[in-house]
Amino acid sequence: MQMNEEQLKKFILESGLVSKADFEEVSKKAEEKKQKVGNILLSEGKISEADLKRIEAHVLGIPFVDLASQKIDFSVLSLIPEPIARNYNIVAYKKSENSLEVAMLLSKNVLG
Repeated sequence: MQMNEEQLKKFILESGLVSKADFEEVSKKAEEKKQKVGNILLSEGKISEADLKRIEAHVLGIPFVDLASQKIDFSVLSLIPEPIARNYNIVAYKKSENSLEVAMLLSKNVLG
């Protein structure tokens, strides 16, 4: 599951998070520096890291979860052993009778 840079660019532009002029300027810089548009937008303060993560998740078709706003019960958190959670950047955050919701950090491996 690799992030398609063109899809990401299209969504950022269509989302209205940045003006078309800013987007074109950043796209040019990204091309010159051989960097990703999202990284340039982030480094120049045009979008927040949370905005970038939301956009990346949307483009990949993955629900975005902000765990900073959630209180996670320790019994749920401990369902995944810490070494596994750290190795795979995952965390169990919600449990119901028949399901366990797990969040993951979008890594550079997933994003391409």
